[in-house]
Amino acid sequence: MSSLCGLWLLFLGLAVPFAIYAIAALVGALRRSPGDGSELDDPQLLFMTPACVRALGRCARLERLSKLSPKWIGKRLRRARFPDGEEPPSEWQYSSWPLQASLILAAKWHELRALQSELVDRSGQVTQRDAVDDELPFHEEALRKLGRRVVLLPAALALILLILSLVAWRAAAASDQCKCSGGGPITDITVIPPPPSARFETVELSTDMIFDYDRPKAGEEGWRSSFHEANAINQLRNLFSGFGGIVIKSISAHTDPIGGKQKNEILGSRRATEVARLIDKIKTEQRSDISFLGQPSAVSNVTTSGPTPHDSDFWKFCFGKYYLSQPLARPLQDLDARFNDDRRMPCHLAKADTIYPACARIDVPKPNRRPSVGYAQAAENLRELTECLAPMRHVAITFSYQRLLPPTQH
Repeated sequence: MSSLCGLWLLFLGLAVPFAIYAIAALVGALRRSPGDGSELDDPQLLFMTPACVRALGRCARLERLSKLSPKWIGKRLRRARFPDGEEPPSEWQYSSWPLQASLILAAKWHELRALQSELVDRSGQVTQRDAVDDELPFHEEALRKLGRRVVLLPAALALILLILSLVAWRAAAASDQCKCSGGGPITDITVIPPPPSARFETVELSTDMIFDYDRPKAGEEGWRSSFHEANAINQLRNLFSGFGGIVIKSISAHTDPIGGKQKNEILGSRRATEVARLIDKIKTEQRSDISFLGQPSAVSNVTTSGPTPHDSDFWKFCFGKYYLSQPLARPLQDLDARFNDDRRMPCHLAKADTIYPACARIDVPKPNRRPSVGYAQAAENLRELTECLAPMRHVAITFSYQRLLPPTQH
C-alpha cells in the first residue's frame, strides 16, 4: 500500500470517531430540550448573576448548590468582588438558591414557579432578565456554552479530517498509487525474484570419543552412570551443532592391544554400537541447529579394527615407562596362549620397539589369599598404564556435512 493511500485511511479513521461523538452530543442536547409543556421553557435561578457564579466557582453547579447552607454562601459572596454598579444579593435572595436548585434537579416545575413568583413579588421586580440587563442565568449560560463546545469542536475536527482524507485520496488516485476505491483486484503487484540457487559443498570430518578401560561390559551400556551418558551425548551435540545435511560415513572403534584379538574386536563393536545409539538419539530430537540428511540408522555404519598406526607412539611410551622400567612391579603378564590368536610375541620377551606383544593384566589376588610382594606397586602401575593408553581406546566418527557457499557471480 502506498504512503498516500495509508494517509487517506489514517485521516478517515480519525474523522469517524469525532463525527460520531458530535452526533451523539447533538442528540443528547436535543433530548434535554423541553417540548411537551410539562416543564418550564427556561428554568432559571433568580438573583444568580455571572459575578455570583464566579464567587461560588464549582459550587455554583446545581448538584453542589442544592447542598450548601446559606451561611456558607454568604461568606463566599462577602469575599467576592462585584462589578461597579452591581450590588451583592441580599441574604434572603441567596438563601433561596439551594431550594431553587433542588426544585430544578427534581423537575418540580410548579413548586419552582410558585417559589420564584413569591421571590419576584418580594423584590418588586417584574422579571429576572430586567434585573440583570437581559443576561442569562448561570445554569442556562453554562449549558449553552457546554453545548457549543461539546458539539461544535468535535464536528469541526471531524470536518477538517474528512477534508484532509479527501485531499489525500484524490492525490493517491491521481498518482495511480492507491487502488482501494475500485473494488477490484490490485494489479500493481511487485514481484520479488527468488534468490539464486543455493550451492552447497560437502565437507568430511572425523572425531574421536574416548572410552574407559574394558567398557562397555557385555549386556550393559557403555557408561558408568546416566551422568556419564549425558556428558557423552552433550559432546556429540557440540560436535554436530551448526552443521546441516549431516551424513554418518563410518563409526570405527579402536582398542588398546592388551588382551586377545577376538575379545578386543567384540569390545570395539560394543563401543561403536553405543556411539551409534547416541547419534540416533540426537536425530530424534529434531534440533534446529542440527540436521541429518536422510537420517538412516548410524548402527549400519559401524566397523571395528585394532590400533591405528599412530597409536603405536602411545604404546611405546606407556609400555616402556610402566612395564619395562618396573621389573619388580610389572602391571602386565603373558596372555594365555588360548587367546593369542594372532601369534604375537609373549609379553615378557617384548622390548621397547616391540609393537603390540601378547599381554594381559596381572591377576587380582583372591580374597582369602595374601597379595604377593610388590603387588600394591604393580596395581598402581597398572592404573597409570591404563590411563596412559586411554587415547588408544577411541571411537572415530567420520561424517560429512553441507556448507553453504556464496552464489556465483555472473
